Amino acid sequence: MYRAWNGGKRSLTIDLHDDRERAVVVDLAAQADVVIESFRPGVMDRLGLGYDDIRAVNPAVIYMSVSGFGEHERLRDRAGVDAVIQAESGIMAQTGEPGGKPMRAGIQMIDSTTGLAAGQAVLAALYARTRHGRGDRISLSLFEIAVYMQSHQFTELSLTGREPERTGNSVTYAYPVGLFETADGAVMISCYMPGHWERLCEILHLDIDPRFASNADRLALRDELEPLIETAFRARPTAEVLATMLDAGLTAARVASYAEVAGGEAARLNQTFVDVGDHSVVRLPYHFAANPTITRTPAPQLGADNASVLPDL
Repeated sequence: MYRAWNGGKRSLTIDLHDDRERAVVVDLAAQADVVIESFRPGVMDRLGLGYDDIRAVNPAVIYMSVSGFGEHERLRDRAGVDAVIQAESGIMAQTGEPGGKPMRAGIQMIDSTTGLAAGQAVLAALYARTRHGRGDRISLSLFEIAVYMQSHQFTELSLTGREPERTGNSVTYAYPVGLFETADGAVMISCYMPGHWERLCEILHLDIDPRFASNADRLALRDELEPLIETAFRARPTAEVLATMLDAGLTAARVASYAEVAGGEAARLNQTFVDVGDHSVVRLPYHFAANPTITRTPAPQLGADNASVLPDL
């Protein structure tokens, strides 16, 4: 994880309980546009590195604090990591097969989304500073990000009073959407728009029954329709049905392994992976026309830059 996220950076090791070394952090913060910390709320204040401490030496600083559950006094001491937040925020209740056990998503999606959201907030604050000349303090939590990621489901709960259903590989609002077995594998499809549904029927040689014409009809008659679609997919190999669907402009994909993603066309054409010595990392998912440079330096060893940076401080 350290190697994945820390390319293009310098590394200092600092003992924050040592007065002399902690002063180095204050010196760095005095020169910085942005300070980011992810201790539990209150820790930086106790160390003399809280927002008020840093603002005293750098009034224009943008100070970002990331916590597990937020800064309220009843929440601030509670530790939060991705897996625990997935449970507490409702994500696990929504993930998995209908009638099965709740499931954790297989990736640290809240951690990475929180990083992107924090970066977005910092950039907004920097832009506001160019307009108004003021620094700012920003706080966000893993819990709030996880709930925000589920805005659609929580709005549904508010409107209907019903808990969203756990749907596995399908969804509650459209059909056909889901994973269908083929003769030698499976494909994931999303073909519920009227034109898409008609093209899918042509590809699978299904008679277009007028009872299935609208998305609402297909949802209501899903138990009757699903076996017909499953039988049609199972009669064809993955490569054939996927190529035919993509040629028709339909939304479909195989279930790719990590190795297949890393060696695939989309990753190659988007320059998704960057070699950094003896391994590769995923680059940031942005493409800047005016500054297309891709960082190709690996994550530094911890403390690698102590000797070059600390003498100036």
